[in-house]
Amino acid sequence: MKCRTCVEKCEKSGCINDICYVSCQAAVNGDDKEEKPKSKCPYDDWIQWDCTNECKYQCMIISETERREIGQVPVKYHGKWPIVRMFGLQVCLVSVTT
Repeated sequence: MKCRTCVEKCEKSGCINDICYVSCQAAVNGDDKEEKPKSKCPYDDWIQWDCTNECKYQCMIISETERREIGQVPVKYHGKWPIVRMFGLQVCLVSVTT
């Protein structure tokens, strides 16, 4: 699935395939002031990833996994190189040399 299409679907439904994201539930229900269910990740309150950021990240991971499986090199997503989340921080997944 193309990353842009994936993000659009995720933002509307709050889910990708069978996985739904806590940060998207209030936005999908149409009430940003609605109390969000607690995530199991202790860093979520501090980091505050919103639905759009969560969708972009998850779709990028899916796309990069598909690219790697067919032997393609990483590409930029939303103007940035692929990242991975570790301990609540986002770290570049690739090193770029010129």
